[in-house]
Amino acid sequence: MFPCICLTREPFTPKVAGAAPKPSKAYILDCRHCLVQWGESFRKAYKEVSLLRSLLTDKPFLLLTATSTEHMRKQICSDLLLDADDINMVSVVLDRPNVFLHFRGKGASFQVEFEGLIRDLQNLGEKAEKVMIYCRRSTHVQEIYGWMCEKLKYGRDVPLSERVVTMYHGSVTGPHEEFVAEEFPKPESRLRCVIATIAFGMGVDIPDIRRVIHWGPAKTALNYWQEIGRCSRDGGKGRAELHTLGPLMTTRETVAEMIDICREVDDGACLRCKILECLIIKDMDESLLHKLKSRVPKSRACDVHCQCDNCICCNKCRDSITHSE
Repeated sequence: MFPCICLTREPFTPKVAGAAPKPSKAYILDCRHCLVQWGESFRKAYKEVSLLRSLLTDKPFLLLTATSTEHMRKQICSDLLLDADDINMVSVVLDRPNVFLHFRGKGASFQVEFEGLIRDLQNLGEKAEKVMIYCRRSTHVQEIYGWMCEKLKYGRDVPLSERVVTMYHGSVTGPHEEFVAEEFPKPESRLRCVIATIAFGMGVDIPDIRRVIHWGPAKTALNYWQEIGRCSRDGGKGRAELHTLGPLMTTRETVAEMIDICREVDDGACLRCKILECLIIKDMDESLLHKLKSRVPKSRACDVHCQCDNCICCNKCRDSITHSE
């Protein structure tokens, strides 16, 4: 049951208060980061979850999230009126070792960058790997989708059900939205590529997306890690590509922290380490991050199929070679 339903629909109030025939023994809030990310405007009821605690003082609460920052942890504790003595917190660094990170930087136009993807869609059709392309602006979604439709020779007469690519943003129609939400998760789906804003993703669990592309940086490091979390959720090998676009590399569009990460990685830093550093919270076990940072740089080029810690991390670690004297 969503917090907004509990707090805004009168019929649910007695159940929440424990008056149901079989009162709940505990309450679980999944994706707790939404209390901060969505609570200011999109889902204002999320900021009122503390009311549930006032009604259910004898019930334990379990809060879960895969991604958080120290600022968010403090904000959530404040919103839920929690102090250090009220909580037992378990936290670990959330790596995604099966997803190779490829920092492309500024690069070329999307027509050049996505030429290989178009060839795969043309040649393999519904056998091509599933791909998500995230754009910060709906205009970019429309431009890329229009170009792909032209390359794939999709006219207005070609129905959605016969296309291997489609788009998704806040202005798509209800039937289009429902089609994408129902069709893309199917393993045998003809739909193999979705170009979208972050409107597509929350609550989506598609285990076989093998490639997630960011056409422009995510707004924050947290957003980036959440969005590449849609890649290879079944544990298979995946690939996440990050393209930086000049117009989005300003503090009006992207938080300074993410801009700094992109610049440092462009200069040779490990993308994985820079992102995970931003997701460290109080009392977290940082041994995994320390292990990543203590890797010995390569002294020679590896075989193309190498699976060493550097080669499976990111292109900066894979391509960096330290020459000893």
